[in-house]
Amino acid sequence: MIDQNKVEAVTEYLRNEFHGFEVSDVYHELGDRDKVFIERNFRKFQIFSYPKTYVVKLERLFLEDIPDVRKALDEIELGRIMRVNEGRQILVTKGKGIVVL
Repeated sequence: MIDQNKVEAVTEYLRNEFHGFEVSDVYHELGDRDKVFIERNFRKFQIFSYPKTYVVKLERLFLEDIPDVRKALDEIELGRIMRVNEGRQILVTKGKGIVVL
């Protein structure tokens, strides 16, 4: 299972980057079967304030292997990349870095 402290660090980072937006961990909105799939592969977050929506997925390996997730997200400028690519999903991986889907 993904360390909850790291999930909270991601949520905090996104709230700071997107002031006034609702940040949701999509994992908590899924059924049990879908949670198993998600937990094996990635964690998905949705950032929403009508009319804008941003979606970011963080690979499980990224969350497990990066000691300071918040610092890593700052360094890759995730918030800026998400704003530049509004309307597209962003995938953060350990090996490839950021992938715009």
